[in-house]
Amino acid sequence: MVEVEEVDGGQSKTTTTTTKTTQQTNPQPTTKKKKSKPAPKKKKTTKDKNPASSGSGDLKAPMPGKILDIKTAEGAQVKAGDVLIILEAMKMENDITAPKAGVVEKINVTEGENVEADDVLVKME
Repeated sequence: MVEVEEVDGGQSKTTTTTTKTTQQTNPQPTTKKKKSKPAPKKKKTTKDKNPASSGSGDLKAPMPGKILDIKTAEGAQVKAGDVLIILEAMKMENDITAPKAGVVEKINVTEGENVEADDVLVKME
């Protein structure tokens, strides 16, 4: 609604005008959303609990460090999880354990020796 007041000389005249507005709506084109597929499931792998071991019976250093203690001897019968070597790395002591039951065939390191990642520490049968 609009009110307009006209002043002419000494007379005033008020006019009221009502306007109707129509709002045009343009319908938005609807786009179908693609259904997203769920992410593929990762396959479960059977890895040793000890990352320092490999399938060949070689027990490898998981990271560079210094051999603090050797807890086993060549020819010793060990069970899975037995601590064989203590490796100091980043000011922490890490237990290097037997990945499976077996016999210690060869110990390739000595106490106080520095080792690099993936160096073979112990060979097992």
